[in-house]
Amino acid sequence: MLLHRNAGYGPLLVARNKETGAEMATIEIPANPSGAPMSYSVDGQQYIAISVGSSPVPELVVYALP
Repeated sequence: MLLHRNAGYGPLLVARNKETGAEMATIEIPANPSGAPMSYSVDGQQYIAISVGSSPVPELVVYALP
């Protein structure tokens, strides 16, 4: 499960274990999200994409999972 949180440190993307809720990873993102995270895979590699910012136009940021 992916969640966004901003605890005074800037925008973050947080990965949590869906069974326990334990935080597994935290990634600083370049701006506040303007959409929900999306997940997809290509040739067995999984990616997480999120739209961030809004001015002048949103940016799509994509992260590859290990």
